[in-house]
Amino acid sequence: MTRQLSTLAARIIETAPEAILVIGPDGRILSANAHASEIFGYSADEFAGMPIETLMPERYRRGHVTLRAAFTDEPAPRMMGNNRDLRGLRKNGSEFPVEVGLGPMPTGEGQCVVVSITDASERRRVQQAMLHRNERLSELLAVRTTELQDKNRALQARTEELAAALRRLSEAERRKVEQERRRLSQELHDDIGQMLAALCLNLEMVRRKCTAPEVRIPLNNALQIADSIMQGVRDIVHQLRPPQLDDLGLAAALRWHLERVRQTSFLAPTLSEDLGATRLPPEIELACFRIVQESVTNVLRHASATRVDVEVRLGPELIDLSIADDGIGFDTAAGLRPPARSDRLGLLGMQERVCGLGGSFEVVSMPGKGCRISASIPTGLHAQES
Repeated sequence: MTRQLSTLAARIIETAPEAILVIGPDGRILSANAHASEIFGYSADEFAGMPIETLMPERYRRGHVTLRAAFTDEPAPRMMGNNRDLRGLRKNGSEFPVEVGLGPMPTGEGQCVVVSITDASERRRVQQAMLHRNERLSELLAVRTTELQDKNRALQARTEELAAALRRLSEAERRKVEQERRRLSQELHDDIGQMLAALCLNLEMVRRKCTAPEVRIPLNNALQIADSIMQGVRDIVHQLRPPQLDDLGLAAALRWHLERVRQTSFLAPTLSEDLGATRLPPEIELACFRIVQESVTNVLRHASATRVDVEVRLGPELIDLSIADDGIGFDTAAGLRPPARSDRLGLLGMQERVCGLGGSFEVVSMPGKGCRISASIPTGLHAQES
């Protein structure tokens, strides 16, 4: 049985896919399989009695004697070369990478070692090829990433340029509208308003001098009609450009506007402000007034609200507006999309107006929960004081 096992072991060693060497206690090769001959180029007879150090480059030999002695003192199976650059030396003097497995084999003559050696040249070549390919892919990826980043920056810059151009166009259009509003307001006040006032005065003079009842009745009617027309012109003038805004400032204009809303609707508006006598740059006052005006108009038209609360707070650098109602509310996700309704157009207009002045704009609303419009606009007062 022992002889059969020895024969079986010899066959296993001979047919193993890697080189197998049996090393004696003195460090010399006792036997080697055919695969060892293929890898190293030595015949079985040449292997016999050869120091194991012959199969490694000269620079490793002295240190290997010490390592071999240490293994003999503490023998245990182990693998070598997975994370180390181990090199084998062929008969022709060429070096190649190897992976080595050690297994102690006690015998009656002392501690022998079974050494399995695998030529790692192909695997290392594949690894190097993969590493080179990965490095090349990384370089190409870095180049492509840089190109995409450059294109993205250029696209972002172009987008910002277009957005700035749109803001300038929008602001220019708003200025033209405001200028036209002011012109119409002045013409209505100075021309038509004055002519209506003169008409009313003349009708009153005729009414006082005429005593015939059949004449006084039509005169009274004509005078009432002229008064109504003049009041309508005043309302139009104030809607186009309230004189209080230019003469008395934002707070006075807002108080007048909200009082007119109270008198002409079922809405109960309130105003809380801390502006005092502070005057802001004209474009800031106009923007704030238009935001409140448009917000309250939307509440009247669409919100079915009973009250609207307007707050104006002046800080060191910003003026904060808040317009809150108790109406039916709406879905804000759809509120600032391209408008299908005029109130959405008003929201977009307000947002563009605020952003054009470097401010921030927010709409908070839910169906059935009312709506709050908030805006913060830089006043430039702090910079002027500095």
